[in-house]
Amino acid sequence: MRNRIYSVIILILIAGCSQNQPQEGNIKFQASLRFGWFTSLSFSGEVTGMKEFSSKYNLDLKCEPGSETTDPIKLVLAGSNTFGVIAADKILAANEKGADLIIIGCVDYPLPGAFVSKKERHITKPKDWEGKRVGVLPGGSTDYLYRVFIKKTGVDANKITEVPIPFDLKPFINDQIDVQPVFVFDETVTLEQKGIEYDLIEPKNYGIVFPGRCYFCKRATIEKQPEMVQAFINTMADGWNEALKNPEKAIKNLKEFAPEINEERELLSLMKGIPYFKGYNDKPLTSNISDWQTMVEDLKELGMLKSVDVSTSLNFLFINRYYSEKH
Repeated sequence: MRNRIYSVIILILIAGCSQNQPQEGNIKFQASLRFGWFTSLSFSGEVTGMKEFSSKYNLDLKCEPGSETTDPIKLVLAGSNTFGVIAADKILAANEKGADLIIIGCVDYPLPGAFVSKKERHITKPKDWEGKRVGVLPGGSTDYLYRVFIKKTGVDANKITEVPIPFDLKPFINDQIDVQPVFVFDETVTLEQKGIEYDLIEPKNYGIVFPGRCYFCKRATIEKQPEMVQAFINTMADGWNEALKNPEKAIKNLKEFAPEINEERELLSLMKGIPYFKGYNDKPLTSNISDWQTMVEDLKELGMLKSVDVSTSLNFLFINRYYSEKH
């Protein structure tokens, strides 16, 4: 009789424990992620994570596309979205104004900004920019990268003619400018498809390594729902690791999510982007903390930031936990 009682107690305890354990397919968390731009290969890891891995972490995740006028920061602050993904400098600038947002993972590392010129112009090094027309995108991530770049490479800014340009390649293609800011895995593909030969200058080859787009949320979200934040980061990390391992499948997932994309072009772009998506020491969503400190100091020197303390804006415990448990 006593043994039967013990057996019943053990079964009850086991049942109770199993109820407390996350079960795949048993949705526990709900969240949304707002993209900072139109859907493209840049979000293939997010879409793959949502489609293939979110249920593994009991997460009901909704990915929402952005546009030229979408501001993920405003949407997250307003509570319309749980998470956002946008350039690191914009998050830090918002925090300087009191936003109190926390960066929890870095998608592009380093920032994939670079500069192209047509091959026939023989502009192969920074000093060659002097006396030339350089396209600039005021307020964009490539703008601060450009300003730090010319300062650190000794280019005389007074000898450059800066030309504000739109978010397309028409001025460059039509020879209205000599140097065009680009994302390495985006506009370069367009140029190649048009048969335009170019020279590429990448700041990372000159020792300028800045973080790019990042995942962020409100500090209150981390304080109130740390398990949900962990589930989100796990989903994103799994998504990006899978996308880099199987790019063709990742682009198929992206096509299902956004039928308007050109599958062939986005695959070419994703392949070009792998060095920028694989993270610090080949761990997607990770970055080197010292590069954050360098970026902030450079932005302060340029007057783009004033007093923000980068350490209060970063929380990489979730992505570090992901890799510590995986390996």
